[in-house]
Amino acid sequence: PDLVTKSYAAFGQLTYSHTSNLRATGGLRFTREEKSQGGSFGFVIPPEGAGACGAFDSATSFCTFPLNGELNASRLTYKAGLEYDAGPNSLLYANVSTGFKAGGFYGSQAPNTFRPEKLTAYTFGAKNRFFDNKLQFNLEVFYWDYKDQQITHVGPVRPIGFTVITENAGKSRLYGAEADLIWSPSARDMFHANVQYLNTKYTDLHSTQTTLAGPPATVCPTTPVAGQPEVVVNCSGNPVMLSPKWTANLSYSHRFPLANGSELEAQVGTQIQSGYWTGIEYLPGERQKASTVSNASLTYRPDGSRFTISAYIDNIEDSTVKAFAFVQPVLGMPVV
Repeated sequence: PDLVTKSYAAFGQLTYSHTSNLRATGGLRFTREEKSQGGSFGFVIPPEGAGACGAFDSATSFCTFPLNGELNASRLTYKAGLEYDAGPNSLLYANVSTGFKAGGFYGSQAPNTFRPEKLTAYTFGAKNRFFDNKLQFNLEVFYWDYKDQQITHVGPVRPIGFTVITENAGKSRLYGAEADLIWSPSARDMFHANVQYLNTKYTDLHSTQTTLAGPPATVCPTTPVAGQPEVVVNCSGNPVMLSPKWTANLSYSHRFPLANGSELEAQVGTQIQSGYWTGIEYLPGERQKASTVSNASLTYRPDGSRFTISAYIDNIEDSTVKAFAFVQPVLGMPVV
């Protein structure tokens, strides 16, 4: 594909102090996206299927067809919020804001586009420091409402075949809470703990899957598409991909003074996550189980030097963590 994107935007934000402790913030952003697609897409097919090709090489059975399309979108997004100083070192805040992610193309003849992704996010939180700034504690609760959320997977293309495509999932919602604590009991010690709870669901998740190479590979209900070797897959009600319900990041560091003003800093940390899905087919192989990944490092800093020397180890447990998955239609199984 030959893709061209032009993006224009204008942004402004204003903060007004009602009192010395209470502030209101408002912001607007206008975005204009102009996209076009050219180029060509090709694959090998049997000669009897060459009727749909723009060009066909009988010697190699290679079929090519042109790609085209134009896509324009404009969106006005906003932010509105309040901040209140509850004390010298305490801040309360509440925000509602909207987000916009432009649509685009994938390598296919029409229909070959996906719509913009839209988000409305609500947050309420508090930022605090205690004990002469030795302890910092932040807390936030949030609710995110997605519409036309973009998902990328292997799916059918026109006039025939399959490749990696992007579609709109419909609707999804996420809510949760995050707590963040930093404690420095001394000038050389620092503890950091971050814990997040996340509850997610696709309230509307419909996608397409090719049946050109075999039956659909999914645990969700499917509906055949008339006249096409594909099905519509309905996985509504399932959790959002890559969204563990619990995540904890814990770390501790200490700085050891050495001779001549040099310093050695030791750090150890770990991330603990509950299980999550890595693909929208929800096959057993696409499930990542709960995992723990830890790291440690030593950093030497000579006195007055601009340079440091570090030794580190990442993933002490040697855990294998799945990051993404899709179904390969020919094999009919997930690749992670």
